[in-house]
Amino acid sequence: MPIAAVVGDANVLLSAVIGKAALRVITEYGVEAHVARFNVDEVAE
Repeated sequence: MPIAAVVGDANVLLSAVIGKAALRVITEYGVEAHVARFNVDEVAE
């Protein structure tokens, strides 16, 4: 059964931003990432 979505913290977002494995999983496999607004704000800082 394929994974449709994951819940991530700031580390997942940072990894995706710098183009590491998280970005590949999200884009190549179409996995939806759910994060809290707090984490998004933390990464934006």
